[in-house]
Amino acid sequence: LKTKIKDLDKKRSEVHDEVTRLTNLLNSTPAGVSGNLIDNEGYPRNDCDLWQVRTYRQQRICLTNDYKAITNEIEELLHQIHELEPHKLNEENSTRSEATSSSSDSKEIIDYANFKPFLKVNSVTKSSPADVAGLRDNDMILSFHSITYQTPGNKLQRIAEAVKDNVNRSIAIVVKRDEKVHHLKLVPHHWSGQGLLGCHIVAVE
Repeated sequence: LKTKIKDLDKKRSEVHDEVTRLTNLLNSTPAGVSGNLIDNEGYPRNDCDLWQVRTYRQQRICLTNDYKAITNEIEELLHQIHELEPHKLNEENSTRSEATSSSSDSKEIIDYANFKPFLKVNSVTKSSPADVAGLRDNDMILSFHSITYQTPGNKLQRIAEAVKDNVNRSIAIVVKRDEKVHHLKLVPHHWSGQGLLGCHIVAVE
């Protein structure tokens, strides 16, 4: 499972980079990502290649959907790992010797205790989604929706996109607090305060 998650995360990174490339290409045209393709008089605009713009937009939509699907698959695998019990692992490896099975099982479980924190929770607003999820001031984030210190690119941007794409849906978060690892479920949603989370998160160098 851990290997599959790494492979999916690599694929997701490639998809993200391609979406970014297409976005930049579209933004380099007068039509942009979502501008009208007709002028004020109702005629096709003549200041850009409309066929190319349509092609880029369609590719971007497809890849964005792929990105969401891969993220959901990673999320599901993480849930499986968190819920997998030791005796179930032993059943799956019953054809192996006890020593081999024990060694293999330990490798399948993600040991977050050895992960480097890459984000810090500076503050949490009372009664916010983050507060309800159990996030606390000074929590060190090890994993946010499968995004870890190993994830390439702008991690804060990836997290912002993950939050936006998962409004009213559960996001798995792993934090380190007082040298203990805690698994939390955060549901981004609109509430009485600002934003979708109600907390201030900063990058850790």
